[in-house]
Amino acid sequence: MAVETRNQLEIKLGKPRTDNIIVVDSPRNKTGVIGIQRKWKATHRHGKKYMHDVFEVTWNAGREMMGKTSVSINKYGELGAFRRACAIRRQKEKKMYGETVATKWAASLSKVCAA
Repeated sequence: MAVETRNQLEIKLGKPRTDNIIVVDSPRNKTGVIGIQRKWKATHRHGKKYMHDVFEVTWNAGREMMGKTSVSINKYGELGAFRRACAIRRQKEKKMYGETVATKWAASLSKVCAA
């Protein structure tokens, strides 16, 4: 009976049904989009270390597994990189949950980009 009540409440709240942990909004998240962080990433070329400003996209890739990729801000610009990162995250959410998780994508854009 408790499981049925939980399932009905989750449907009412719009939470996707999954046994995986769903991360909620966090004050530590500066982009406003769960699974997207702005970071400095080190790469090595010709024996030298270069630092790149990126938006890192993470997602749950199955039990005890995490997927991760990054989008270069240097290459695409802040707005372009953020939009690409959001598109990747939405694609992964759709694959994970069968639909995009409701979030404030447009409001997050203004947090990240001085557009």
